[in-house]
Amino acid sequence: MDFIELFAGIGGFRYGLEESNRQQQENSTLGRCEISKSAKSQQSDKFPQRRNYACVWSNELDRYASAIYRYHWNDNALFEGDIRTVNPESIPDHDLIVGGFPCQSFSIAGKRGGLSDTRGTLFAEICRIARAKRTSYLFLENVKGLLSAPYTESVEEWKQEDFDAYGEPTATSLKKHKAISGTKGWVFLTILYTLWELGYDCQWQVLNSKDYGVPQNRERVFIIGHLRNQSRPKVFPIGEDVKLGRPTQQENRQTVPCLESTSYKGVSSERFYGIDNSLIFLGGITDEKNHKWLENSKEDSRNFHQGMRVYSPNGISAQLNAQGGGLGAKTGLYEIPAIAQSLQTDGQLRQGTSWNTNKPQSARNIRRLTPLECERLQGFPDGWTQKGITAAGQEVQISDSQRYKCCGNAVTTNVITEIGKAFMRSL
Repeated sequence: MDFIELFAGIGGFRYGLEESNRQQQENSTLGRCEISKSAKSQQSDKFPQRRNYACVWSNELDRYASAIYRYHWNDNALFEGDIRTVNPESIPDHDLIVGGFPCQSFSIAGKRGGLSDTRGTLFAEICRIARAKRTSYLFLENVKGLLSAPYTESVEEWKQEDFDAYGEPTATSLKKHKAISGTKGWVFLTILYTLWELGYDCQWQVLNSKDYGVPQNRERVFIIGHLRNQSRPKVFPIGEDVKLGRPTQQENRQTVPCLESTSYKGVSSERFYGIDNSLIFLGGITDEKNHKWLENSKEDSRNFHQGMRVYSPNGISAQLNAQGGGLGAKTGLYEIPAIAQSLQTDGQLRQGTSWNTNKPQSARNIRRLTPLECERLQGFPDGWTQKGITAAGQEVQISDSQRYKCCGNAVTTNVITEIGKAFMRSL
């Protein structure tokens, strides 16, 4: 199963699919019974060669992500550059296209549907390559907000911060992108219609990283497409039986003591927080000029942007943001007891920041997640983003700010592995 990885980033799709190769090989080996050589020769059709995923070409524009990708797979498969400059004829033949395409708005101009509305977007590059190569299968990923994204007056790229913690477009982003009223969900409809025009039937599902072995609340929509002359792989819906590490309902029932402070709105100590009672929001940090945020009757977590939200380490992590800047913007902030403020995580001393200092008895320290923890939250091995190799072949160290960005832009590899196994089983 040869595949190409578009918008590859640090190789989340490739790592996840190669991990599915390993797990399927282990399961296949464990599942085979011991039989004689003669019986093996007679029954070889019962044990056909297991299909593996093999990356034959990939593309990434960001130089830091490309350096990390090249450090792990220096096999000349990576083309570092703008996908719009690539001639499809230069891409090797393949069976599958994978990629998390950047979420862009579609203009309401033109025919209001199909290929006319995808021109100028990076999704159109997937279509361009798929049409030229007649690729059999597609495996795509995007933010949950894609399902409800509206049309806009002009084509303009959406950023990670344009969506809230629930995957919905924020009021600020809708204003910035000049949304057309009455077109909510039309972007996703246009994507499906465009793929249908190209000959692909699609299935899709929203999956959450927290159900696949990592403590992170990250909902994403995954799309599987197949050409109509190919057999339909039955991948979705992925049921409860393949979800990993999800707490039971009883384990999820956690409460948080009320932390009284003038810096944020007080909340009831008996209230359950977050989605499925597992993302525990404690409060936020703000100054007096932004105190008006607290009076708009929104849910508490929506009163604060990501960098000013404080969560409990007893819950799970918020989703990682790629483009945010400032204190804790890419991860949110997490409380640690004052006695544990010198927290050893990746060989470096991480000092918490004191908050709620007007109440010493309830004082807490807060800190952002480390790059190492972000790698783990996305299912990568420790140190995955620490080093890179430039296009000139020079080994380089990657800064923490770029490591945060690369992890925030990545897919959760555990989810890719599970989908990859389900996809291969269906063929």
